[in-house]
Amino acid sequence: MSIQAAYDNWSATYDADENLTRDLDQIVTRETLMGLRCKSVVEIGCGTGKNTLLLSQIALKVYAIDFSAQMIQDLRNCHKRWRSYAAPSAQQLGDKHGNIRTF
Repeated sequence: MSIQAAYDNWSATYDADENLTRDLDQIVTRETLMGLRCKSVVEIGCGTGKNTLLLSQIALKVYAIDFSAQMIQDLRNCHKRWRSYAAPSAQQLGDKHGNIRTF
């Protein structure tokens, strides 16, 4: 199984699974970035969007990128209230495995 397929499969339980590294990353990201204001932010490896909501609070646009199409879909399903725009795929940017979306 490819790494991409493994992340696609993992997306179904990703947010519920205990993951101390991911959870610590969320805490550190919040503490480090909360006071900033930006025009745009690129989140590489956004997964299901654990940090995307925070980033949307500090930036006018967030470009959330992940090579797992299912992780991106889960992010979209979880955050339907966000206005989303079609953006170039990561393939067009040189990465044949991912998608790029603006939230």
